[in-house]
Amino acid sequence: MNSPDLEAEGGTGKPALSASDSHAAADTAVCGLAGQETAAGHARDFSVSVLARWGLAQLCEDVRLVVSELVTNAWRHASDKGHADEQIELRLFRGRSAVVCQVSDSSSREPALARVDETAESGRGLHLVERFSQEWGWEHRDGRGKVVWAAFSIPRTT
Repeated sequence: MNSPDLEAEGGTGKPALSASDSHAAADTAVCGLAGQETAAGHARDFSVSVLARWGLAQLCEDVRLVVSELVTNAWRHASDKGHADEQIELRLFRGRSAVVCQVSDSSSREPALARVDETAESGRGLHLVERFSQEWGWEHRDGRGKVVWAAFSIPRTT
């Protein structure tokens, strides 16, 4: 799946911020997370703290939920492979009109929306990511796993 084109630069059609190119980001924050059950909680706290520092508290609830789902998925897939102590990385990028959250792990397993049984206790995570973010996707990292990203529009102030 391709990275989002969140902001076009001065009519050039080139993205000013995409999930794979953070160089245009005005701000970047990175958090290394041990692949443990507590990783999602640390990721939520880190995201809220960063967004508050950036003056984007209005995005906290949606980003907090999505980051929690992405980190939980990364941890579960690492645990399934017997790599429960794997390092997971959370990156937040802020551009002019969007925030992009990226979660990277060593699993090459592609994320996919699952058909959800109404009585199932799991399998809804990516549906929540799809619902609460502007867009989301993933990219392989040349034999080093993958990055799953979600983008959020920064509300315009008047």
